[in-house]
Amino acid sequence: MWSGGVRGDGGLDRAARARAVRLCRACPVRVDCLVDAMPVARMRDDTTIVGGLTTPARARLQRLVADGLHAPASLAGIPPRMVRMWLLAHPDAPDQACRQTQAQWSGAKRRWRAARARPAPTVGVPASSVMVQGELDLGW
Repeated sequence: MWSGGVRGDGGLDRAARARAVRLCRACPVRVDCLVDAMPVARMRDDTTIVGGLTTPARARLQRLVADGLHAPASLAGIPPRMVRMWLLAHPDAPDQACRQTQAQWSGAKRRWRAARARPAPTVGVPASSVMVQGELDLGW
């Protein structure tokens, strides 16, 4: 587990986080570390890297494991040894969870940018329905 990567001004040190991810991914006890990190309890802990995964990626991995074991998403009642066995049988699952999380954030950013690029809708009555006094012919 690696915690930190916060600069003095409160921003994230992306280079330090990238080094931590590389270090964790090469670690021989990565699977045990990931098993200990489940279930993911908090989603706001953005500075902790466990097993080479951020908190959102670990939550995604937890859902993948739960689906694979046909268990509840919280993994309640599932012994850690079963989670470990599943992770050992699916060594690509942590990287898959990371890719899915990155794709989700990329899609969200794309939608946000597209929404900002669209012109704001006009509020009010369309110009074609505006009537000038005296134009209305009631046939009287």
